[in-house]
Amino acid sequence: MAAVRKLIVEVVDARNLVPKDGHGTSSPYVIVDFYGQRRKTRIVARDLNPVWNETLEFNVGKPSDVFGDMLEVDVNHDRNLGPTTRNNFLGRVRLNSRQFVKKGEEALIYYPLEKKHLFSWIQGEIGLKIYFVDEVAPNPAPPSPPPSEEVKAEPKSPEEVPDNQPKAKEEATSEAPPLTKKDKPNEEPAPEPEVAPPLEASGQDGEVSDEGLEPVQSSTPVKQERFDYGQLMTSRSMPEIRLGGEIPVGPQPIPRASSISSFTTDVSDRFPIERSSFDLVEKMHYLFVRVVKARSLPTPGNPVTKIVVSGCQVISKPARKTMYFEWDQTFAFRRDSHDSTAILEVSVWDPLVSSSMSDVAGHNFLGGICFDATEIPLRDPPDSPLAPQWYRLEGGGAHKGDLMLATWVGTQADESFPEAWKTDTAGNPGSRSKIYQSPKLWYLRAVIIEAQDVSLSSSFQIKAQFGFQVQKTKSIVTRNGSSSWNEDLMFVVAEPFTDQPLLLFLVEQRGPKESTVVGVASIPLASIERRVDDRVVVSRWLTFEDPNKEKRVYRGRVQLKVFFDGGYHVMDEAAHVCSDYRPTAKQLWKPPIGTVELGIIGCKNLLPMKSINGKGSTDAYAVAKYGNKWVRTRAISDNLDPKWNEQYTWRVYDPSTVLTIGVFDSWEAFGSDGQKESTRLDFRMGKVRIRISNLEMGKVYNNVYPLMLLNGAGLKKMGELEVAVRFVRMAPRLDFLNVYAQPLLPIMHHIKPIGVVQQEVLRTTAVKVIAAHLARSEPPLRREVVTYMLDADTHTFSMRKVRANWLRIINVLSGVIDMVKWFNDTRSWKNPTATVLVHVLLVMLVWFPDLIIPTLAFYVFVVGVWNYRFRSRSAPPHFDPKLSLAETIDGNELDEEFDTVPCTRSNETVRARYDKLRMLGARVQSVLGDIATQGERAQALVTWRDPHATVIFVGLCLLVAIILYLVPSKMVAMTFGFYYMRHPIFRDRMPSPALNFFRRLPSLSDRKCSHWSSIAAKLTLMGAKNMRKFWVFLMMVMWCWASMAEAEYMPYKDPKQPLGARINDLMKRMTLEEKIGQMTQIERSVASNEVIKKYLIGSVLSGGGSVPSKEATPETWVDMVNDFQKGSLSTRLGIPDPVLVKKIGAATALEVRATGIQYAFAPCIAVCRDPRWGRCFESYSEDPKIVRQMTEIIPGLQGEIPSGSEKGAPFVQGQQKVAACAKHYVGDGGTHLGTNEGNTIIDSKRFYSIHMPAYNDSIIKGVATIMTSYSSWNGVKMHANRNLVADYLKNKLNFKGFVISDWQGIDRITTPAHANYTFSILAGMNAGIDMFMVPLKYTEFIDGLTHLVEHKFIPMSRVDDAVERILRVKFTMGLFETPLADYSMAKYLGCQEHRDLAREAVRKTLVLLKNGKPSMQPLLPLPKKTSKILVAGSHANNIGYQCGGWTIEWQGLSGNVTAGTTILSAVESTVDPNTQVVYNENPNKDFLKSNTFDYAIVVVGEPPYAETFGDNSNLTIPEPGLSTIKDVCSSVKCVVVLITGRPVVVQPFVDTIDALVAAWLPGTEGQGVTDVLFGDYGFTGKLARTWFKSVDQLPMNVGDAHYDPLYPFGFGLTTAPTKTI
Repeated sequence: MAAVRKLIVEVVDARNLVPKDGHGTSSPYVIVDFYGQRRKTRIVARDLNPVWNETLEFNVGKPSDVFGDMLEVDVNHDRNLGPTTRNNFLGRVRLNSRQFVKKGEEALIYYPLEKKHLFSWIQGEIGLKIYFVDEVAPNPAPPSPPPSEEVKAEPKSPEEVPDNQPKAKEEATSEAPPLTKKDKPNEEPAPEPEVAPPLEASGQDGEVSDEGLEPVQSSTPVKQERFDYGQLMTSRSMPEIRLGGEIPVGPQPIPRASSISSFTTDVSDRFPIERSSFDLVEKMHYLFVRVVKARSLPTPGNPVTKIVVSGCQVISKPARKTMYFEWDQTFAFRRDSHDSTAILEVSVWDPLVSSSMSDVAGHNFLGGICFDATEIPLRDPPDSPLAPQWYRLEGGGAHKGDLMLATWVGTQADESFPEAWKTDTAGNPGSRSKIYQSPKLWYLRAVIIEAQDVSLSSSFQIKAQFGFQVQKTKSIVTRNGSSSWNEDLMFVVAEPFTDQPLLLFLVEQRGPKESTVVGVASIPLASIERRVDDRVVVSRWLTFEDPNKEKRVYRGRVQLKVFFDGGYHVMDEAAHVCSDYRPTAKQLWKPPIGTVELGIIGCKNLLPMKSINGKGSTDAYAVAKYGNKWVRTRAISDNLDPKWNEQYTWRVYDPSTVLTIGVFDSWEAFGSDGQKESTRLDFRMGKVRIRISNLEMGKVYNNVYPLMLLNGAGLKKMGELEVAVRFVRMAPRLDFLNVYAQPLLPIMHHIKPIGVVQQEVLRTTAVKVIAAHLARSEPPLRREVVTYMLDADTHTFSMRKVRANWLRIINVLSGVIDMVKWFNDTRSWKNPTATVLVHVLLVMLVWFPDLIIPTLAFYVFVVGVWNYRFRSRSAPPHFDPKLSLAETIDGNELDEEFDTVPCTRSNETVRARYDKLRMLGARVQSVLGDIATQGERAQALVTWRDPHATVIFVGLCLLVAIILYLVPSKMVAMTFGFYYMRHPIFRDRMPSPALNFFRRLPSLSDRKCSHWSSIAAKLTLMGAKNMRKFWVFLMMVMWCWASMAEAEYMPYKDPKQPLGARINDLMKRMTLEEKIGQMTQIERSVASNEVIKKYLIGSVLSGGGSVPSKEATPETWVDMVNDFQKGSLSTRLGIPDPVLVKKIGAATALEVRATGIQYAFAPCIAVCRDPRWGRCFESYSEDPKIVRQMTEIIPGLQGEIPSGSEKGAPFVQGQQKVAACAKHYVGDGGTHLGTNEGNTIIDSKRFYSIHMPAYNDSIIKGVATIMTSYSSWNGVKMHANRNLVADYLKNKLNFKGFVISDWQGIDRITTPAHANYTFSILAGMNAGIDMFMVPLKYTEFIDGLTHLVEHKFIPMSRVDDAVERILRVKFTMGLFETPLADYSMAKYLGCQEHRDLAREAVRKTLVLLKNGKPSMQPLLPLPKKTSKILVAGSHANNIGYQCGGWTIEWQGLSGNVTAGTTILSAVESTVDPNTQVVYNENPNKDFLKSNTFDYAIVVVGEPPYAETFGDNSNLTIPEPGLSTIKDVCSSVKCVVVLITGRPVVVQPFVDTIDALVAAWLPGTEGQGVTDVLFGDYGFTGKLARTWFKSVDQLPMNVGDAHYDPLYPFGFGLTTAPTKTI
């Protein structure tokens, strides 16, 4: 028996039709046409409001290309009952079949009659009920003859009709394949027993079928075609599969290897992967293996299959034993072209030992198949599925079994992909991609009218309950046994309805807190009527029965109306981010206007959310929601950069809707520390909202959005989400534009609106219902996910939101404010030309008032066209942390925002918050009083409170009236306009007489009680007794707060404003205290959130060895930086080779940013002219030309400055760069005798040619800051040298960044230091220093500078210049837009890529000074394969010595203080495994004689040092370094590796050694040293400094007259790389 679907159309009645018979009436009848089937109602004679109540039945056939899917209802007038020469057409209705519902969901709907053409006169409406019914037809039968009143379709040839019936019958009964589309006759379809699938194939409202269940869909919308469903029975791409030994069509197995010990292969053949065109997401190719079943296996158990490919193996579930061993499982293996192997191995294993993965031949191994991957076919939808086929198992012994499987290469678009086991999801079944459908939600409205036969003199109320929803009426005291309410109780009900009824309880109130249920009544949901409009529903009576009695005892009755309100949209999202506005009733839906396609590509830089075996991990998945369709991507296991590349499509019914995408961390597969904790909540990681109306039609938006999460700790960036989205219009353009003229919500929301409070309660209920429904899915969409996506937990009070909303208002009004300011400027004649033009415009508008509206309209048009140039062309707008003030929120306000209701904080916290509200309340009452005063003064004009004032006002009104009667209004308007805009010289500075008169009017403020204690008592009473009044008070507080001075639009916070405008705006707002705070830099150890707030500090540094904690992690640094930054944000204003060297600068910037720091004191561009200087290792060279080349590190740190930029302007590019600091200005490398902080004695010409050029190059490259030097030039301290800092650097070199002092630099202007601190401040300021590094005694500096400015010793212009420079750098760095750091860059700290770069730098900078003794072969490169080698020296196994000073601590440390590779460990990992490496730090002669070494590597040098502690007048290698060299090199062939920051004395022992290498300070990458020692790379480095013979020659530099070095500048032997020896 087959189910036959029919369409039922109940034609009920019509209203207010057009008269047609010339007598004021019509005789209407209705013709209904559906799929070529036409039915006609009876004729109602002479009635403009006819009633038919007829039911018309239609067969639902296969989709037709001829008739379409529209139902057409025509209302006509019968000419026979009223002859007329006019058209007999009364109107029509055309309905899409998508609007039709199943039986049980139908409702009477009145459709307005439509015109046939533009000039038709049509009115009225017709009432219809339309629905589908499914009938069971036991035996197919030919269609019955049409009814007598059926109207024939278009005339057909006589031959067509008889031919159709036998064909239909044959098609219904025959077993043969159906006709193809080309064989179908073009005829009217007849009703058939096996009916085509219903129009709504699955789901509640057909959305699943319409919108598709595939996670990846076509990128471009195509018109839906009518398919011949018979064709779906046959594969379109695969021939018939035969099992009887015919030629198979699948991939052919290849002979198995003789041994089954391994299923892997080294063959590098790869199958070709096609390159797809761009279509929102990238194609991800997978190797699919579908294992169906097996037969003839020699085992009684439940075998499993094992699949091995590309180094990945998986075991299937145990087989189900029927006639065969059945699995029917699909596996998807990621196939990338770079790692794809050529062998696929599928084997079957005995279950007894399959868990052990034994590979021993015997009864446990049942056989297997190998496939050559190059023969596996490539399938891409819309190709038909590949049919599985039988393969003979090999290698299982004498008995052969067969395995049915199919294998193919496909993409994520494959229909098998969602349910398949996938390699990137770790096989977790709950991580599959799924599409979910929200239940259809109805509002259930119960109108409680009255109750009768209840007890007298009692208080009653009705309580209605449906599930967890409970609603109550108010309590009423009954005097006569009846109570009347007329109250609406509303519930949210999900369809399909459950068996749970709506319960009504009659509750008697017997005391203040005592109530008793007297009676109970229930209403099954199936018996409740549905309505879709505002028609009146008939009431019913229900009987209350005693709930405590077994027998039915009458307790009264209740009259009510109960019905489902389908005309409303059940809100589950906030109105401003709603994704659907359609009503519940499907009959009221409009056709879609387009589709939105979303490609969820992947995430980047996600933070680890949990710990698995001590390792940070994230199992991320994405959820997207639009309308009632939810999609969930698969969860990618243990990946911080997951790639989904899944694509979905939704129908769009309204452009003013929002698509929401959220990212979550799954706890389904793993738990914390490796333990399974599936009960843990999935952690939210952020969401993205995209408004459909912001998308241009047909344009693909592929963008990366930051995932920002606001929690109790503040705003945190959780990662980045990459999506692609496209909106495609389907409706005609006029229909699309017409949507903007339609109401947003269904008409019932306007006819009978729901209150705001009730709407929010119903929304909360709807969210709970949806969450419960989706949580029952498999896999479930968890409640916390649904709640977060629907914003169900974000409606708590927040002062942040109040401020943000007020700033939005200010931004909206800013245009009006600017216009008012412009008009005042025009009125003040600041621009005489503009004022004259305004006078001309005034004359034109006064004399031609008809031009006013057209002029305004044209002006708005011009503004719109002008703004078109500035429209956003980037990503659709997303979460803006500046707009929401999420970055600048105070900790206390954040705690209040995340506090629950009722409050859970301590009494002190609650009291503080309440006192804050009271203070704001006091301001509210002042503002409200001022408003009331102005209103009362206006009333006093004519109420004679002040008789004198009233007489004046009334007399003036009479005078004005007489003047206006006599003088033309145009003259008055023009005179008033000219008078109002008169020149300022004709105005009086005093207030106008009218304003003076108004201010003198009396108000009622002097009649009220104003004692402060009374006001406070009232506020307290209000807060304690009446919560409703409290909310009113709270709203008043918000309004008052909005009037505060700081709540105004601040241009300096607007990144769209020009840089100069932002700086000027901020400067105008800053006080002297704030400006001095910006000029102050303090040390981390004395900094705190409170200190930064109190003193308005502008910068914080971490001095040498100053760390937040021992072995601090990147996250610890980030938290420290953010804590300081939040302190600054809570203040009033909220300020917050050359190529190789450039790479090193970029890597340094990333690692500094990883700690949250935005400013690096680098590079040091000193020209070291004397190696005795303790900071010579910080300098690049003694040659200014090389130092100039090395300034290329600045673009690495800051980014490449754009071409055409202004010289001297600072530049920092993005959040992955830092502000650089060129130091130390200037001449610090040329001090006398190399003394740190000494005096550079040199003439002006040589000074500017040697020490100054690198600073000019740095300024050209956009360096942000420059640090002054401790040193002096010819006796003048640099910190007080106005000629060099203010005049030369700033004025001549045009440096526009800021100059910063060194650590306590101004203290040392005097001798002794800090002897006259006031003078030091004055000298430093006048010299041109902008920011002062006063790390510890900052209050003394702030007080001293404030005193000097206030007493005019330092002009305010000097302070403004310094602050302007500081702000320019901060604005350029983007600190106002992104003031806080996050953990996303922590992965760059110490990453392998940067270590490889450091290793490259080490091997390229090593200088080979000697290689072999005279007449002997070169020692280097060293052989890797030998018997025994010796490694000796104090620096061979000491990373601290390799790094030198400024590492971990100021002066450096000894030992392996950080992660890295010592030279010893590098040697051990480089040489041959059979080579014995012996390490002895300081071997004596006896040890050397007792061992035989092929060669020795001696690593010695200087201990770590920094600054003054590194000054050295003899430059010798400290003991025991020299002794080690002499002892070892006198006994063994040796290479000496020097770990020093500068040339040292080596001449005394250079002849005794075989090879000498200057390794400088290689840092953590000792492997770079062995790379060249053992010949993996050749020596290429050259000396950038002269290597002297003795210190008596110093200072000696290249180009000097007496230049006699041991190794000259530019010296360096070279070697060629060699193979392993």
